[in-house]
Amino acid sequence: LGTTEDRGYIEWKHRWEPNPDLVVRAQVEQWGDSDFIKDFYYDSYRNRTTPRSFINTTYRRPNYVATATARVNTHGWVRETERLPELSYHLLDRPLGSGFYMSLDTLTGYYDRGSNGTHSTRNVNVARLSYDWDPTPGLSITPFYEANLAWYENDRNGDSNSRISHNMGVTLQTRLHRTYEGFWGFDKFKHIILPSMTYSHRPDSSMSFTETPRFDNYDNTIGQSRLETKLDNVF
Repeated sequence: LGTTEDRGYIEWKHRWEPNPDLVVRAQVEQWGDSDFIKDFYYDSYRNRTTPRSFINTTYRRPNYVATATARVNTHGWVRETERLPELSYHLLDRPLGSGFYMSLDTLTGYYDRGSNGTHSTRNVNVARLSYDWDPTPGLSITPFYEANLAWYENDRNGDSNSRISHNMGVTLQTRLHRTYEGFWGFDKFKHIILPSMTYSHRPDSSMSFTETPRFDNYDNTIGQSRLETKLDNVF
C-alpha cells in the first residue's frame, strides 16, 4: 500500500474454500513501525487492529466446529499471544431432552506471550448446560451453568498446574410484535422487539491471579457479577 525508507508495509491475504464445510485462511502483515498506519492511513484505518500473521483451518458441521490455528508475532511492539499451534473443538448446543441443552468447547495448544515472557502448553475445557423455559407465550427464561477446567504446563511460577472455575446465571427475554398493512407491493410489515437481560456470577477460580498465565479470555480468574441488557429490533 505504500513504502518509505525503513517504514514499509506489506500485507498478503488468502482465503480458500475447497468445499462448503472447509475454509482455509492465511494472512501475513508486516509494519515498519508502530506509527505507520496512523501517519499514512489514519482516516482509512483509524479503528483497525494491530498487525496479524496467521493461518487458520476451520471445518464446520451441523453439530460441531473444529479449527487449527498457527499465529506468530513478528513485531516487538505488539502485545499479542502466539499460538504455535492451537487446536479447538466446539460442540454446538444440542438438546438433552425436556428443555435442557449442552455445549462443549475444548482448546489445546502452545502459547507464547513474548511481551511478558509467559509461555505454556494449555488445555481448556468449557462445558455449558442450559434450560429453555417458557412459562408464558411472551416470556423466555434460560438459566445456565458453565464449568471451566484448564491445565497449564507452566504457570507463572514455572510449575504444572490446573484451574477450575464456574460461571452461572440466567437470561430473561420477552417478545413484542405488531403487524402493519403493506404498501409498495408488500402484503404486510411486522415489527418485532426482543428485549433481554442476563445476570451472571463467576466466583474466584481455584488458581490465584498471580499464578495464572494470561493468554486470552479463557484465563479469567477473578470473580465478578455481571448484568447485561440488550434490545433487538427486527422490521
